[in-house]
Amino acid sequence: MKRLLLIAYYWPPAGGAGVLRWLRFCHHLPAHGWQPTVITTRAGDYPFLDHSLEEPDVRVVRTSTPTYGGMFRMVAGRKAALPYGDLRTASQDSMLKRLMYWTRTNLVVPDARVMWAPFATGAATRELRRAPFDAVVTTGPPHSTHLTGLQLKRRFGRPWLADFRDPWSRISWLSLGGPSRLTRAAHERLERRVFAASDAQTIFSPYFADIFPPGDKHVLYNGYDEREMEGLEHRRSDRFRIKYVGRITAGRDITPLLDALQAEAMPDAELSLVGVFEQPPEDILHGRPGIRLRNVPFGPHRQALDETMNAEVVVLLSERYADTRGIIPLKLFEYIGSRTFILGLGDVQGESAALLRRYGAGEMLDYDDTDGIRRVLRQRYDLWRNGHDDRNHANVSELSVTAQTERLAQILERMT
Repeated sequence: MKRLLLIAYYWPPAGGAGVLRWLRFCHHLPAHGWQPTVITTRAGDYPFLDHSLEEPDVRVVRTSTPTYGGMFRMVAGRKAALPYGDLRTASQDSMLKRLMYWTRTNLVVPDARVMWAPFATGAATRELRRAPFDAVVTTGPPHSTHLTGLQLKRRFGRPWLADFRDPWSRISWLSLGGPSRLTRAAHERLERRVFAASDAQTIFSPYFADIFPPGDKHVLYNGYDEREMEGLEHRRSDRFRIKYVGRITAGRDITPLLDALQAEAMPDAELSLVGVFEQPPEDILHGRPGIRLRNVPFGPHRQALDETMNAEVVVLLSERYADTRGIIPLKLFEYIGSRTFILGLGDVQGESAALLRRYGAGEMLDYDDTDGIRRVLRQRYDLWRNGHDDRNHANVSELSVTAQTERLAQILERMT
């Protein structure tokens, strides 16, 4: 059994998509001859918690660290919400808020978790001195985790895999937040250093694999986990269930969907919002009393999977900013694995749209294609009313976590 040292900021009890990629890989890697040890935080800046996530049988080393959230609330107030995913400000915001957001965008590079890097490096150094490891993996975001990889590579020279679950210099909060040229250049310089020093890189989408700096790059999808879907099955309902699962954050626009639902006469239709939202669902529906709304707060991940499977349509909202073509949310793989029809709103030429077409899993439409959104909803509604089997029966097994972990193991073997 080979030994793998993984440095990951997001790990249970953290919830959400950021933790799932490597949590799942660590469940499956021992079957491919790799035994992970995980370096993570004891109490990080997590947007939400999910204590239901099942941890694999691996050794976990937790470190303490000062948090940006604690420092932020010392200045902004104990109840202030930590900025997450969007660092834009408005003219009506206070001078203090604008100053703090500007400082966060332009002076904290590469991200607000950079204060954890020395603690992660110290813990990883002790592990590498205590026992031999065949490879080191760093996963980001936060991309400051890769700074630990740089330090470990210089000190120990072990094979290093840098994993990217999201873009770095083109990540959404940078695109939306408008950093200075100097700040953006600093991100790009660090990005190039990581690609030059690491032995291989795994990247979440083909588009970004092409535009990241040169390196030994491999596309490694997030995938869906068949284990987590065991025992879940689709149950027909007396309502036509349309569901959005996840966060509705800046850049994700649900308005076109609401307009289409308001315009179409579908008396049995129900819209469910499952997850965490930046504004109350009642405010999202303001002025649309005809839409039947079901609000499901953030809960255990298995509940989200059950909600996804028990729907007639699940909705994918891409962010509305310049560089979304290569974005493939982890949620999309779970949508595909659930066999539920997917209505996507976003870039019709992007990577997510390509996956929908390749596996016959749904349809991606432009946000402004109001007629197309109404057409798809009507088609799916009529199929449901007439009792047709509207589940996707394509072979999607190559998108499973099992298949992706096998690919990961091959990359690790090649490195070592």
